[in-house]
Amino acid sequence: MLTKIINYKPVKIIADGVISSSDWAEARPIPAIMLDARTRPDITEYIEAHSNQPPGDIITQWARSLFSKKNVALLLKSSRPVPTEFAIEFSVQNHHTIIEGILLSKGLYLQTGTLGDKVSNNLLLKPSILIEVPETGFAQTWEKILKKSLNTKFQQQGLGRKNARAATKEYIKSMREFWSWRRPGV
Repeated sequence: MLTKIINYKPVKIIADGVISSSDWAEARPIPAIMLDARTRPDITEYIEAHSNQPPGDIITQWARSLFSKKNVALLLKSSRPVPTEFAIEFSVQNHHTIIEGILLSKGLYLQTGTLGDKVSNNLLLKPSILIEVPETGFAQTWEKILKKSLNTKFQQQGLGRKNARAATKEYIKSMREFWSWRRPGV
């Protein structure tokens, strides 16, 4: 468990997406995140070193954001191949699908880039790594955060309480079906 994050200032997500390969996670979709690491070259160094060496050691922990109740953070700490620690802060409203995907697939595909880059354009051009994010007990907390956020969103769009709850339930069901999908023939 992570108890202290020295470099907590969150690293900004500049792009996200989804990848799927028969080589990973039983061919389920895996969230892909591109970080803006201009102020944190150690993250790029970690990814480059990790992609050319045997798997390293990384500890992950989910947390509520220190900066906003509307955000959650994934804290990462690595001792090798390059020691580094950082936090990825997710907006619950904007990144709920990616957060859900990380929790369900128990991993994420990580790379760094610059503003304007897209995950789909850089998959083969820039070093990237697959990071395992095991269950840490956050799923129950996440369930409450997700339902509250979606319910509020649907109510703000004009649905009444009962219809917002139904829409939230259906949306979560649909999202989980997507993350559980497997490529045919695998």
